[in-house]
Amino acid sequence: MKSIFGHKVRSSYETELKITLLLILLFLILANFSTLRVSGKLSKIYKEDKYHQLEIGAGKLIDYVDDNVANFRLTRHFREILSHTTVTEAAFVQADYLKYPEKFRDSLVTQEMEYISNYYSTLPADLQNALESGQVVEYGFGRDQDRNKIAILVFFTDGQGKDWIGLFLNNAGGLKLVTTIMRFNFIFQIAGILAILLVAYAYLKITLNPFRRIATEAKKVHHIDKRSGESVEQIVETFRMTIGRLQENEEKLKELYNNSQARAARLEQFNLYILESMLSGLIGIDTEGRIIHLNQSARTILKLRENLINMQSFRDTFADYKPLIDSLENILANRATIERQEYRLVQKSGLQKILGISGSPVHDHKGRIVGAILILADMTEVRRLQKEIVFKEKMAAVGEMSAGLAHEMRNAMMAIVGYSKYLKKLSAEDSPIQEVVSSIRAESANCETMLKRFLLFAKPTAFSSETISLVNAAAVVIYKLKQYAISKDISISENYRHDIPNFTGDKTAIDQIITNLVKNAIEAAPNGGQVGLQIKYDFTKSIFAIEITDNGPGIPPENLDKIFSPFFSTKEKGTGLGLAIAKKLVTGMGGSIDVNPKAGGGCKFIVMLPLEYGCPETEFSEFTGAISKR
Repeated sequence: MKSIFGHKVRSSYETELKITLLLILLFLILANFSTLRVSGKLSKIYKEDKYHQLEIGAGKLIDYVDDNVANFRLTRHFREILSHTTVTEAAFVQADYLKYPEKFRDSLVTQEMEYISNYYSTLPADLQNALESGQVVEYGFGRDQDRNKIAILVFFTDGQGKDWIGLFLNNAGGLKLVTTIMRFNFIFQIAGILAILLVAYAYLKITLNPFRRIATEAKKVHHIDKRSGESVEQIVETFRMTIGRLQENEEKLKELYNNSQARAARLEQFNLYILESMLSGLIGIDTEGRIIHLNQSARTILKLRENLINMQSFRDTFADYKPLIDSLENILANRATIERQEYRLVQKSGLQKILGISGSPVHDHKGRIVGAILILADMTEVRRLQKEIVFKEKMAAVGEMSAGLAHEMRNAMMAIVGYSKYLKKLSAEDSPIQEVVSSIRAESANCETMLKRFLLFAKPTAFSSETISLVNAAAVVIYKLKQYAISKDISISENYRHDIPNFTGDKTAIDQIITNLVKNAIEAAPNGGQVGLQIKYDFTKSIFAIEITDNGPGIPPENLDKIFSPFFSTKEKGTGLGLAIAKKLVTGMGGSIDVNPKAGGGCKFIVMLPLEYGCPETEFSEFTGAISKR
């Protein structure tokens, strides 16, 4: 009996019990702190993403107003760029105002300056110096009515050499909510740890007390006659009661552990919700190349189908996106950090995407690299809008130049034609001069035709609004160009539905657009080639798509950015105005036009138009409308 209930056994039992409980407590505490660390890391990533998007938007606005901040920030183009970025408010002030405010007296300007001054004056001196040295200062949440927005201050010098300070704000209600949740989560985690410690202390005390009583009773056995069965039975009964109490407490500890595990699972699920709700794509891998996380935004941006995703290898999953593979391998191999780089990706379908990529290695608590993350942003639509703005400005400038040039040349041509007629009257019928005069008049007629085209291109287009069947309009164009196609042995295939809605817009412009593109395709196709015309309609987005394809030699990559520029042509007798006029008419009706070179030769021109001319904010990044053959 002494060997069972003696001091050595009791001490060993207490030690094992305490060590076991200590290990469980350490596990629960580590689980809580790991959850806090992961949540904090994710919150930081979310915050950095918001500031990153805001800095990108601020950079675009600064690039636009750089030449004349005072005037360009009031233009419609500035507001269009603002509406397509994450920036919700932007204000500018000359840096000199902060030192010499008495120089600025205009009430409107003063109000904007005081608005920025309220932010600037609250910055510490080191941040003010950092701002003036050119660093972007992250202010945090805004002041007064801007409490639910984050703000940054940017110092820049415009094209006139003036120093400016820009204030840019972005709605951050979600970030503020996440910050508040993280704060309360931290408090609850600490409170939970304290509660666990108290429960553990109570459990240890409750568990050991019965055992100590058993041991005390066991010591008394030494002074009792061993032949007395009564004392032995009491000890055994006491031992059984102690075991029963231990089992009850064990069940309570299991329940406590299960509750902690359930709470950890809920927090992990919440963190997953945060990642899946991000507008930017997020890719996370470990050092073995396995994909740890690939959120829905990344799948959407990269057009990844579930059956093509191999979570065991990022190289297999992103085989069609070599820049992503190179970036992730660079981060893992060189501990590199990628900040706001852009890549042009060409998908198998021929669609091009411009991706903004940022990335960094992931470290554990010992500073070892355990993986890498990439944050993706689809910049395709933003860059398209920037090109549209540049094209419209270029068209306006070229139009003014063409109008003036055509006017002056027409006056000169009238004089030449008049003199040629006079010269013809003065010369005899059989004189060699008659042939020269005829050549002069023929070339003058060619110049007049060219001048008319110049004037047509330079003249601002006033669009009418009428109901048009695009199918019928296409049929008319095919009928007009049928003989021209036959002369080159070109076959034209039509593929569209007759039940698509009518388009509301300018009938003449539609006819000219389709005519220019189909004629261009016929001229590009070789003798005996093929030209295709399709008309689609996306019932979910209310967008028309007119596609013209050919099997010609295609367009060299170096000419893709030039084909819509006025007077650019690779044809011997081309004027370079057909595609330029087509794009001018399409954009004037609120649509877009793009070209996709086809693998192996040929190309496809895609015209996208809203259901009604003038529909605001129509997106043309993708088209999902189904078609059926005629």
